[in-house]
Amino acid sequence: MSQHTTAKGEIRRLRSNQKKLVAALETVFELLEDYAPQWYTQKHHDIAADALGSAKKHRSPSSARRGLKDAA
Repeated sequence: MSQHTTAKGEIRRLRSNQKKLVAALETVFELLEDYAPQWYTQKHHDIAADALGSAKKHRSPSSARRGLKDAA
């Protein structure tokens, strides 16, 4: 197996992991926003929103389109 093929597989695995992490963060963020526990401050909201915004900016254009399509 060539290094190129191995690198492609590793990139695919990392992208898959990133998608799972972003989905988990989105779920937790939505729960916190919906239930707003007393300890959940604006600072927490800002940190999570910033992290989600950064993750979404780094998606590929095709991923972003799929995300918009799924949200519709």
